[in-house]
Amino acid sequence: MTSLINLSIRLCLNLLLFTTFLLISSYQSNAQEKTVSFKDLVESTDSLNSPIYLYKGSPYSDFVSNYYENGNLDSHGNYLNGKKVGVWKYYDESGKLIKSEKFD
Repeated sequence: MTSLINLSIRLCLNLLLFTTFLLISSYQSNAQEKTVSFKDLVESTDSLNSPIYLYKGSPYSDFVSNYYENGNLDSHGNYLNGKKVGVWKYYDESGKLIKSEKFD
């Protein structure tokens, strides 16, 4: 009888661990949105008439990548409140780095 109870407890614990693993995996995959392309952003202006970029109607704050029609990377960098920040890198159509620019 004791061995049957121990087996039941172990099965319940394994089921609990497996369920927890599935929940965490599901949460992590839902948290990862698609990579935003420059084509997804809409140019606008702020109150000082400076250009800002919007994504779904709000100033964009995250990483963005741009690609040539041949699939090679054109440029990539970060936006904060719709403005370029940090280091942006620009490439030619063959994939060679041609320029690196820092934004405040």
